[in-house]
Amino acid sequence: MIKKWIIEFKPSLTFLAKFLLAYTTLTIIYSLYLGSFNRSPDIATRWVTNQTAFLLDTFIAESHSSPNTNSPTVSLFFENVLSVSIYEGCNGINMMIVFIAFIISFNKDWQKMIWFIPLGLLFIHLANLLRLIALALISNRFPDYFYFFHKYLFTAIIFIAIFILWFVWVVKIKHKEAVTNDV
Repeated sequence: MIKKWIIEFKPSLTFLAKFLLAYTTLTIIYSLYLGSFNRSPDIATRWVTNQTAFLLDTFIAESHSSPNTNSPTVSLFFENVLSVSIYEGCNGINMMIVFIAFIISFNKDWQKMIWFIPLGLLFIHLANLLRLIALALISNRFPDYFYFFHKYLFTAIIFIAIFILWFVWVVKIKHKEAVTNDV
C-alpha cells in the first residue's frame, strides 16, 4: 500500500524533497552569513537601505540611511525624520531563498535556470525596494496605517510578485519546454 502511494506521488514527493533540501541549505548558509555580523547590520540590509534612501533622495525628498551600532538594523531617514528601521528580514533575501528553492526543485534544465533565477532575483529586489519606499512614505505621512501596510498589504504584494514569477516559470517556460519536447 505505502509503496503504491510512493510510486503514485513520486513527482510530488521528489519536488518536496528537493524544495526542502534547497531551502534548508540556503537558509543555513544565510544564517551563517548573518551570524558573522553579531549585533551590527549585515551588508545586504545596508545595501538595500542605502538603495532605498538613494531612490527616495533622488526622486522624492531628502533621505539618507544610518547603520545602528547597537542593533542589526539600518535607520532610514526621510525628510530628516526617522521613517523606518530596516532589519535583515526586510532586505528581501528570505523571499529570494524561497524563490530559488522553488525554481531549483521544479527544474532539471540548468540552462534555463541560469537566466531565470537572476532575472527573478532582480524582480524581487525591485519589488522590495518599491515596498520600502512606500513604507517610508506611509510612515511619514500616514503613520496610523503603517502597521497594516507593512504587516498585511505589502507582504501580500511581495508574495503575489513571487507567485507571478513561479507561474511564469511553471506555466509559460516549463509548459513551452514540454510542448517543444513532445513535437
